Amino acid sequence: MNNDYHPISFKRHGEFSIDSKVTFEHVNDVNNLEVVMHEFAKAANEFPIVFIKNGDSGQFQSVILTGIDLGENFFVDDNKWRAIFTPKSASLYPFKLSLTKEENNEKQYGFFIDESCPRLNAGAGERFFDAQGKESKYLESYRLTMSDYFKQNLMTKEFIHYLVDNELLTEGKISLNIPNRKILLDGIYTVNQATLDKLSDEQFLELRKKGYLSVIYAHMNSMHQIDKLAKLKVHSTT
Repeated sequence: MNNDYHPISFKRHGEFSIDSKVTFEHVNDVNNLEVVMHEFAKAANEFPIVFIKNGDSGQFQSVILTGIDLGENFFVDDNKWRAIFTPKSASLYPFKLSLTKEENNEKQYGFFIDESCPRLNAGAGERFFDAQGKESKYLESYRLTMSDYFKQNLMTKEFIHYLVDNELLTEGKISLNIPNRKILLDGIYTVNQATLDKLSDEQFLELRKKGYLSVIYAHMNSMHQIDKLAKLKVHSTT
């Protein structure tokens, strides 16, 4: 799916409306989705949470695994999300905040929309602006939600930087055995109990004070969901 993001403005989007029913065709073939640390506890009940390096930036990010092979997502069917937990990285689409200007160590961000989204139209659904150019309550709500999510994303980046700086992330390979095939997932980083056990009392206390300890345990507990992915893979091939 080719995205076509543009800053939202009355001049460009004054006549735009959107079907308020959220669909998920945009992640139909995505085998991992970004999650923020605030989502770990709920996500861990259904998905493995791991850390990977972003292919474009080279920076670590936290994601849930939604598939095994490239181009598959076991949790989207008929453009509907088939899980209790829904990551905001998927549900907030087609909106996003994006960097528009960086000067003197100050960054400015704008509110963007993907104009290729099939839910967009000119007339039916939720309008973006009224006739006077004022943002609709619908658009304002998404802007505020996106702003909160953006702040959570920054906090998650700080959390991941802490893990990296303190050498708490370990690269590993996950082996899955399914009928007639052995699958090896690489490029995955995790925090394991052995690494935590090596921490000093001061380091462990710092983790707790920062609120990171519960997030780490949610990540660690989520790893048993790998077996669920393997079962879904078997089901998808039979």
